[in-house]
Amino acid sequence: LKWLTQNQVSVIPRTTSVRHLKENSGMSIATRIPDLEEEEQTLVDAAVRVLLKGRADLEQPKVTFVNQHSEVPVHIYWLSLSSPNSNNKEEVLIKENLVPSESFETMSYPGHTFVVYDDSKAFREEFTVQVQY
Repeated sequence: LKWLTQNQVSVIPRTTSVRHLKENSGMSIATRIPDLEEEEQTLVDAAVRVLLKGRADLEQPKVTFVNQHSEVPVHIYWLSLSSPNSNNKEEVLIKENLVPSESFETMSYPGHTFVVYDDSKAFREEFTVQVQY
């Protein structure tokens, strides 16, 4: 709502509650909620453009792993929910034996989590893809 009012777009609250109508009025939003910072404004601008187009015109994120161990190969897995109604995550191998100084690139999406192990599984590191549009 703040983005809308900050960009001179009329806001018509959909409510039957007089209290909510007042809380969500343009005047109330303008006085109670601070203006978006420039970086926040840019992020919301991009999200609104994508939303209005009905599709993402942004590239799918690419993830690059580089094995920085001096002697140990690593194995890369991505975490997948084992079923839509479960919180159990299954580890799916996507790259086996990434040798030291070798790199591996794959497509991903925001929020996607990868796990990296060494052979003995003594070393374990999780990485979650974060993207800002």
